[in-house]
Amino acid sequence: MRSSQRPRTEVARPTNRTIRPGKGRAWRLAAMMTVILGGGSLLTLSSAGPAAAQPAGPAPGVAVSAAVNGTHAPRLFYASSAGQVWMRDLANPASSPVNLGGRLLGSPAAVWVPPGDLFAAGAYVVFGRGTDSALWWKYQTASGWSKWASLGGTITSGPAASATPTFGNASSLVLVYARGADGALWMRTFHAARTWESWVSDGGRLLPGTGPAAVNSEGEFVAVVGTDRAIWAGIDLPGSPGLVWRSLGGRTTASPGIAAPGSDAVVAFARGTDNAAWYNEFWGHTTGVKPGWHSLGGRLTSGTSAIPTMVNVPQGPVYLFALGTDSQAWMRTGTWPTLHGWTRP
Repeated sequence: MRSSQRPRTEVARPTNRTIRPGKGRAWRLAAMMTVILGGGSLLTLSSAGPAAAQPAGPAPGVAVSAAVNGTHAPRLFYASSAGQVWMRDLANPASSPVNLGGRLLGSPAAVWVPPGDLFAAGAYVVFGRGTDSALWWKYQTASGWSKWASLGGTITSGPAASATPTFGNASSLVLVYARGADGALWMRTFHAARTWESWVSDGGRLLPGTGPAAVNSEGEFVAVVGTDRAIWAGIDLPGSPGLVWRSLGGRTTASPGIAAPGSDAVVAFARGTDNAAWYNEFWGHTTGVKPGWHSLGGRLTSGTSAIPTMVNVPQGPVYLFALGTDSQAWMRTGTWPTLHGWTRP
């Protein structure tokens, strides 16, 4: 199991120097962020009202999230203008969206956790920033979904999440990230004991109003927008001491997306200043993909999000999502690097 102690770096001022917390120091979110747990904060999400008679659409300008399980059953998750989370089964377009409740600020983050010691049959897990600015989560159970529950902290962006599969004797992990009150990237880890580790800072200086994106692919990869408005990648390979930050350039003011279309490639997505979607394959190399940023077109009104990779399906489809000028979700999908044109999912 990876350590919960992680080095601190700065997105706007990367450094090769490794700075590790001293043994026993409580590098927790409570030290730099105010934990809001009082009063009826739990009721803020868990006692959401009854489902609306008609499904609500995505809140304008708020990025959607998506995840896919090992049987290729993609799900789209979005927050309505009322802050409730809705889930759509993209493998069954005729089905109605499901209201998962909640009262979120900004976009949710969804991840599929493969079968293993965390969830025996596997499960979709959803995270979000509550109206108290704490991190909240909800997950699938054998009988439906759990209630929303607080994971504490004060976060200033929508979260991002990634999950690792179980290999051999290694336990699976869920890692969730968000921008903290100090503008840095913070992380919590859920592990085999079904407990959450304390908040840990991964450093960086994230642009206000933007959140991270994360994927696990033979290492942990995180994409953020720095205060210089460039996309920065945090890379944590097996055996490394923690995230190492690297600028990918570009310019954006919207939260990025990230995907791992194969075991040897990782791609960042962003909404450019022209409101089109752009991509940069910054790790590994896919035949036919040139270095740097390349346009995927479109007229986006939100940040981008991507389904990172399919579990145990090499070279599975890549799904890229964003809101269009009609405030509805639009999608490009295909086998990397060939993505079909923008369509409504």
